[in-house]
This record gives sequence, C-alpha cells and structure tokens, in this order.
Amino acid sequence: MAVDDGHAAGTRDAGPVEIAIERLEGDEVASRWEWRLSAHEAGLTDLLSAAALVGYRFEKLVLFIMQPEVVALGLELSPAVQAALPRLVRRMAGELGAWGVSLQRIQQPENPPAASGR
Repeated sequence: MAVDDGHAAGTRDAGPVEIAIERLEGDEVASRWEWRLSAHEAGLTDLLSAAALVGYRFEKLVLFIMQPEVVALGLELSPAVQAALPRLVRRMAGELGAWGVSLQRIQQPENPPAASGR
C-alpha cells in the first residue's frame, strides 16, 4: 500500500529507498483493483472477469507488484525499479519453487538485440 509522506515515490530526505514488492494471492488480486488507476490494471481485472464468465477458476493465483518510483510516460525503468528487479525475480522463483516448479538459470547475452518498438 502506498504511503504519502510528502516525498516522491522511492525517495526520502536521506536519498533513494528500496522499492517495496507486494505479494497478492487469490481474491486479493481482483479486490485490490476495485478502482482502476491504469490500463494495465483494467486489463488484469477484465481478464479475471472473462475467465470467471466462462467458468474458469484459477487453482492458484499469485501476483507480485511493485510501486513505481516515477509515474510518467517513458520506456525506461527508473534506477530504483531496475535495482529491485533481482529481488522480484528471486521472490517469484521462490514462489514457483514452492509450487514444485524447477527453474534453470540461463545466461543472458552480453549485448542483447534492441527492441524493434513494434
């Protein structure tokens, strides 16, 4: 949950703070977005509603979310969110491991191809 302390998200007087990662499970996922703030949230709630309409019930549903450091148009992640990604991946891998899913680390290319923007 966001807390308005009078500072920009991800910052305080002493400098940048760690971006919070929140775990939502089951009904918490849909109830979290009773009020939609972005197109991403609308898409998620619409997907869950469509699944329910056709009788599909997720056996297990977990969503990890991060509060952005900056809410603005752009293509790049903020430095604080970029720094939080390894923690997010570890938490997601731990969750999947608890479900019995085995993961394998793959080597990322040093110079990955640039996105085409399409």
